Amino acid sequence: TFFVVGEILQHDPELIDKIISNDHEIAFHTMHHDRIDSLNFSNKFDDELKEFQKLTNDKSKGFRAPTFSLNEKSSFIIKMLEKYNYIYDSSIMPAKTSMYGNPNAEKKPYKITSENLEKNNPNGKLIEFPLLTRKFFNYSIPVAGGFFIRLLPLRWIETAIKNNENKKIPSTFYIHSWELTPEYM
Repeated sequence: TFFVVGEILQHDPELIDKIISNDHEIAFHTMHHDRIDSLNFSNKFDDELKEFQKLTNDKSKGFRAPTFSLNEKSSFIIKMLEKYNYIYDSSIMPAKTSMYGNPNAEKKPYKITSENLEKNNPNGKLIEFPLLTRKFFNYSIPVAGGFFIRLLPLRWIETAIKNNENKKIPSTFYIHSWELTPEYM
């Protein structure tokens, strides 16, 4: 799945065809990579969803909040995603860092609601795919991508994936496109 910032598609619309024609899925990552818990974001999210819908010809069914900024302050987005027939979200990091995290969230996919971001709700319409974490002493730490995937030993990440496989839990992680092109780092 390519979680795409809408303004990139506005600038380079042929990317949609490249993603879809190579059997990948396109998903929404906001229009300008704004944190969804930022001041007044709720006022513009509906317009952003409409714009992304137009840009992708209604092909997006997934969402990821920039900087994993889905929290109690921004939980309104779940209802908005449901309104636009989104099927899943992948914005929950079940660990706590200085910038983000829902340390009490489930580690396996679950049905999420605006009223409860961390636990399965059978009445939920969206499936949450939380990001990969690993236990380190008594703490869960992110091993899903970004800073952590660059910093941590590969063996740690492999072990986290194997632990999930043993529990029949999918391992969700991410790689930014610029991380694959060292000349732009």
